[in-house]
Amino acid sequence: MIGKLATGIAKYIYTDNNKYNLSFARTQYTLHVLLNFLFVLLFLLVISFFIGNTTSVILCFICFVALRLVSGGAWHFKNDFHCFIFSTLVLILIPLIELYNIDLSFLNVITAVIILYFAPLSKSITRFSKKYWTFKSIALLFIAFNYFVLISPVVTTAFFIQALSLLDITKMRVNYSGGS
Repeated sequence: MIGKLATGIAKYIYTDNNKYNLSFARTQYTLHVLLNFLFVLLFLLVISFFIGNTTSVILCFICFVALRLVSGGAWHFKNDFHCFIFSTLVLILIPLIELYNIDLSFLNVITAVIILYFAPLSKSITRFSKKYWTFKSIALLFIAFNYFVLISPVVTTAFFIQALSLLDITKMRVNYSGGS
């Protein structure tokens, strides 16, 4: 759905208004990402309005997306609809999670360790590039800002879930050798 809409808009921009020599593939991809972002945001706003937690959902959305932009992620869906559903559900549910028995400091430390070890996760950024250390530093600054200034359970949970998305669960193996 989103892909077809992005393709249609990209065709219009590319054929009728290409005075900037834009690449069709890049235009289509950018529109695809922006439309997905906007549809998730729109649905979050509608659902959160009925639930009554719009402020928390917007805060969660902004923080999750900001950290995802600089840290990357290993979880990607092959289908736009699955990505849309998963993103919407996670971002609606995060503000509803009550962290009664979990120390937020501990969760922030775990998040920082995951970010420190795995972020940024990107095919185009290597450990030896300036962007790598810049993105890693920005991600850690986000976590520190929440820890020292915001002190928000919603932001802590959003950051933790985003940090978990850096872990490639398809490659994790438990090595168990049962001996007698």
